Amino acid sequence: MNRRSLKSRKGVTLVELLTMLVIVGVLIGTFYAVFITNWAAFEDRIARTHMWHQANEIMETVTDDGRFAHVINVVNNPDGSESAIFLDALNQPIVTYTIGLNGEFQMVRNGLAMKVLSDQLDPIQSDFALQGESLRFQLVMQEELFNRNIGFQTSTEVFPRN
Repeated sequence: MNRRSLKSRKGVTLVELLTMLVIVGVLIGTFYAVFITNWAAFEDRIARTHMWHQANEIMETVTDDGRFAHVINVVNNPDGSESAIFLDALNQPIVTYTIGLNGEFQMVRNGLAMKVLSDQLDPIQSDFALQGESLRFQLVMQEELFNRNIGFQTSTEVFPRN
């Protein structure tokens, strides 16, 4: 074969093909890393927003019930859970809130069926505490997402009606 016939052939050399594969591989790797990082941040934000909405609903419910209570008692239950009991003027329970050891925040209104308001509580850090006649309520929520713990913390003080 002469030189002229080799130069006139159209095609891609092995070096050009390998260079193209390396460039495409780097671009795909970069795109994948950016996509996964942004996806994790997106999921993190959704989880935090969901926890914030749950915590806000719980705080509003507890605060509203506190306005109707005349007395609030805090009880450490035999199973290790903690309950806040809101009593009316006749010392009859209006509502009982319980922080369960399984991470559930439960509500029992007027002795009726129990309702779980959240199952994402950290039972060790969440608590009820009486301060005089008021109730200090600390709520710590957590969720595991992408092998990371995401947390949210809030607290409020509830004053019963006198």
